[in-house]
Amino acid sequence: MKKSDIYQIVDRKIKIMSNHALIDPKDIKSIELKTNVVHKTMTGEVLNSIANAMSGSIANGNELVKVEIMIACDDQTYTLSLSEEPVVRNNLEYHDLVKRTRKLKDLLLEDIHKIT
Repeated sequence: MKKSDIYQIVDRKIKIMSNHALIDPKDIKSIELKTNVVHKTMTGEVLNSIANAMSGSIANGNELVKVEIMIACDDQTYTLSLSEEPVVRNNLEYHDLVKRTRKLKDLLLEDIHKIT
């Protein structure tokens, strides 16, 4: 996925492609990379607990998370995501997604710096 699929710079503003919102860089308070836990269904939680108990593991081996960039403004928070689907924390796909999302965040910060 390319940067232009996530956001574009239009008339010195950031246009988020997923919802076509326009953000004035002056309104941005913070930009953070977040890994938010996706809550499972009750059945999924029970099965995960049983698997952990039977294996003697104390770790949650299949915790699903969404890796996102959160842009906080005065009145609203916007989310940029490279993946619509959640990933399992600490597997290879997760680490690759975090790396690519950090790079996207750096590109966003560079673009903001250019237009301000």
